[in-house]
Amino acid sequence: VSAGARGVAAAAAATMAEPSPAGNLFGEAHSYLMNALSEAEELKRTVQQMDEKRRAELEELRQEVERARFERRDAMNKVRYEFEAFVHKKIDGIFEEVEAFKNFENSDDNSQLVEIEDISADLEKLKRGLQEVQREWQRMMAKVVLAGS
Repeated sequence: VSAGARGVAAAAAATMAEPSPAGNLFGEAHSYLMNALSEAEELKRTVQQMDEKRRAELEELRQEVERARFERRDAMNKVRYEFEAFVHKKIDGIFEEVEAFKNFENSDDNSQLVEIEDISADLEKLKRGLQEVQREWQRMMAKVVLAGS
């Protein structure tokens, strides 16, 4: 309640305390002022209560926003970790495929090397066989030439 309203109430109370021939005349005014003061006090209490409720609601909303922010952050972290795990899994799969391909190529190279060595050995046998045929041919030609002379 403002200082002016208190002053009016004090003046009304002082007027009531003084005996006057027209006491009833100010009795109504005093009653009106007292009612106005009590209504003002009631309004003040109502405004304070509403203010407290609004402050409590604001605090509750702040807490709810904070919870939602943490939940979003947790959800984003979860998505990020899942994505990273997915990417690592795919990269590991690619590495395994590359390693398997290298092993296949190595085994394929090894089998080709074995085949080349087998062919080389066969060629050596063929070469020795042809050399033997050449020697025998030369020996036979020498016998034919000597026998014809």
